[in-house]
Amino acid sequence: DEQIYRENMGAILRGAGLAVQSADSMQAAREKAQLSPPSLILLDLDLPGSDGLANLGEWLGMPAPPHVIVLSDATAQGQVLEALRRGAADYLAKPLHEEEFLLSVQRGLKAWSVAEDLRGLESRIEGLAARSGSLLAEAREAAASAGSDDALRQAVVEMACDALSARRASLLVLDSQGRHLVVMNRAGVDAAPEGTQPISCEEGVSGFVFRRARPTLITDM
Repeated sequence: DEQIYRENMGAILRGAGLAVQSADSMQAAREKAQLSPPSLILLDLDLPGSDGLANLGEWLGMPAPPHVIVLSDATAQGQVLEALRRGAADYLAKPLHEEEFLLSVQRGLKAWSVAEDLRGLESRIEGLAARSGSLLAEAREAAASAGSDDALRQAVVEMACDALSARRASLLVLDSQGRHLVVMNRAGVDAAPEGTQPISCEEGVSGFVFRRARPTLITDM
C-alpha cells in the first residue's frame, strides 16, 4: 500500500527486463490479474483492510497459481511462518535489500516456469492416456470389422505426432520376407502411403533405427 515501496520495487524489476504491474489493494490486484494472469506475486501481508493469509490463499487457489513471495516487517515472524507453511514460496523482510529482492524474484520465476511446464506435461499425458484407452477399446470391439485395422493404425500415428510434438510421423511394418520396411500409415504428410517405396532394413535412418530395436533420437540426418 506504500507508494514509494511500489515504485522502487517496480523500477528494480523493470530494470532487470521484467514486466511489472502494481496495485495498492487486493481488489485492484484482482482486477489486473483477471486481465493478465501473473506468474509471480509479491504480496504484502500487511495490506490495510484485508487479511494477508486469506489473500495468500486466494492467489494460491487460482487454476494456474502464481509463485508467491510474501513481504512483511521483520517483527511479524509468526504470520510469516504461517504464510510459508500455507504455501508461500519465499519471504522478504522490509526494508528490502535490492540484490536479495531481485534474486528471489528471478528464482521464483524460474520455479514457476518449471511448475507450468510440469502442469502442461501432466495435461498432455492425461490426454494421451485417455486416447490410448479409447483406441484399445476400439481395437477390442472392432477387431473383425473391415477396415478397422487401418483406422486404428492411423489413430496411433496421429497420437504419436501429438506425443512427440512432431509435424509428421509414419508407421512402417516389416514385409513378409523380412527385408524391407513398408509405410502403412502417415500423419502430417499429404502423399498416400501407397506412393512410397519400401525401405531396405539395411539402409537409411529407418533401417538404422529398426536394427537397433529401441527408441532412438536422431539429431543429424
